[in-house]
Amino acid sequence: MAVEIETKWSKPHQKYRLADGTVVPGTTTVLGVVNKPYLIAWANRMGLDGIDTNKYVDVLARAGTLSHEMIQHDLGGEEPDLDDYSSKEIILATNSFNWYLEWKERNVFAINTIGIELQLVSEKHCFGGTIDWLGEINGVLTLVDIKTSKDIYPEHMFQIGGYSILLSENGYNVNDRMILNPGRVEGDSVRTRHLGGDKLIRSQDVFLSALGLFNAKKMFDRDEEQWVPKPRKT
Repeated sequence: MAVEIETKWSKPHQKYRLADGTVVPGTTTVLGVVNKPYLIAWANRMGLDGIDTNKYVDVLARAGTLSHEMIQHDLGGEEPDLDDYSSKEIILATNSFNWYLEWKERNVFAINTIGIELQLVSEKHCFGGTIDWLGEINGVLTLVDIKTSKDIYPEHMFQIGGYSILLSENGYNVNDRMILNPGRVEGDSVRTRHLGGDKLIRSQDVFLSALGLFNAKKMFDRDEEQWVPKPRKT
């Protein structure tokens, strides 16, 4: 029997709403409160080399977006429009996609896609998130979070913690949770990280702690705004 794939393509600044219409933050927004020291060190090195980090990030980010779209297309999603990208971005994205294809050929013999860009909300914890890919890999119900960054970083695992909370609350009994990080240049490879057991529990704890900090800071900022003196009209 054919399985209908649930595809919900996210948009920039996606808004997540509870059943009563209340807007809640997404997982990546929540994790914005977590310090990322490696980014500071990277930006410092780029500055010393005289490289404009804004332009550099733009190219890599767009190439990463295209690679992300290519992988999702291979897994049953929509086909990306290459006209939206430069030749350099397409080359970088294709390198990454080819690494993914090699990894898939070596490790995957059966894929059954259930959801792509699946948007979920937690009524209990009041946050939302968009799942890159959910389905069965070799018969195991798996969450796959695709990361096109240079490496796998701690906040990626915290994000998996948030997604796991969303999936569990919404009735998805996931057996494996994987970060898939394909390389971007020649000679690179595919990095994967599976989260389960104590590591998953800790990542969920970190995410919920970040959510608490995010909400507390939001309330603090709101109170501060009320106490800022308004300029007098002249």
